[in-house]
Amino acid sequence: GSYQADATFLGQGMNVTYTFSGGKFEATSKVTLLGTVNSETVNGTYEIIEFDDGSMEIKLDFEEESAAFHNGTYTFDQGEDYIKIAGIKYSKLDK
Repeated sequence: GSYQADATFLGQGMNVTYTFSGGKFEATSKVTLLGTVNSETVNGTYEIIEFDDGSMEIKLDFEEESAAFHNGTYTFDQGEDYIKIAGIKYSKLDK
């Protein structure tokens, strides 16, 4: 599914969308800087790790890292119409 969040990155408004499908994902960031929209799309693979206590982590492996996207393992939570990666809530787009 696809999930989207609005965030602030280096003092600028930023919109991030993740689309997950079959172990792969596409991530798009759109940053509006002085009225100009800079868009970047990267692809990668992901793995969700579940622990005995019910907590989860997501491992993101980007094909290329950038200012907005970094490889790593992050806290993960999932609800009916959202996910949280590293504490940032992404709302489900295709409800």
